[in-house]
Order: sequence, then C-alpha cells, then structure tokens
Amino acid sequence: MKIGLFIKKKRVPTTINDFLLTNEIYYELCSQLNEKQRNLFNFIMKHTVQCCFAEDNNVSPPDPFCIFLSGGAGVGKSLL
Repeated sequence: MKIGLFIKKKRVPTTINDFLLTNEIYYELCSQLNEKQRNLFNFIMKHTVQCCFAEDNNVSPPDPFCIFLSGGAGVGKSLL
C-alpha cells in the first residue's frame, strides 16, 4: 500500500519507489540532455556511485561538492 501526501489534488511521492523511472523513460530523458547538461549529469552519477561504493565497502566517501545551477527560462534546468 502506497501512502502519499496530496497537494492541490496531486499526489506527492513519499518513498524512493515513487521516484523510480522505467528504463525507457530514463533513457529518453537522458537523450534530451545537451553536452553540458550530460557532463554535469555524468559527474553527479559518478559521485553517487563512488558514495555507494564507499558505504558498501566501509571506506571514506569522496569529498562533497556544491553546484549552483542557473539560467533563463527554457534552458533545461528542470530536465537536468
């Protein structure tokens, strides 16, 4: 049974499974990224894999990083 919050009659995801995408949707969204977006996405994914590896193997995680993402309307911030 899934439990969710409702805001203005829209269900808000409350578990990690609520955020999972099918492979088809994931690859479709990734294919829409331009080169700079893809570079940032790959950097974040690599860092995530390193964090998971560190947690699973009891080693020090990589240093955290901060990102300031800006741009005008329609440049793809939300897609990224």
